[in-house]
Amino acid sequence: MNAALRLALLLCGTALGACSGGAGDAPLDPDPGPQEESAADGRVFLENRTLFAVESAYLDSLGPGGIQVRRVALAAGASGDIGARLLPAEAEVEFDLAIEVEPGQARVRRKAWVQVDGPVRLVLLQLDAADVFSLTVVPADSG
Repeated sequence: MNAALRLALLLCGTALGACSGGAGDAPLDPDPGPQEESAADGRVFLENRTLFAVESAYLDSLGPGGIQVRRVALAAGASGDIGARLLPAEAEVEFDLAIEVEPGQARVRRKAWVQVDGPVRLVLLQLDAADVFSLTVVPADSG
């Protein structure tokens, strides 16, 4: 092969390498950005900061035993797991909370909607001590 042909082939190879941009050497996306964390299974806890006992109930359609009504009672000032079991990640649960103001006569109810992502902590408060209807449910970090 003559020198001119060798030089032409060398220049063509160099030009092709330069045009490829080295795409085969680098990852397709060098900075994929923050990775989303997946939700975690969890329990739902309630801190009852009222002067009344509270009953929590919810319709559990997520468990292996089919649809069940799960009830948990907490005394005044008590805390507990109102889910009554480990709930699956991203489960959306509606809790019905009721205090009995006059035994056998009057109840005040509130709803709490929860999406599970690890442990969930709620607080049941009476905003005005003189008004049982001022009952509210807040996340534990804001109560």
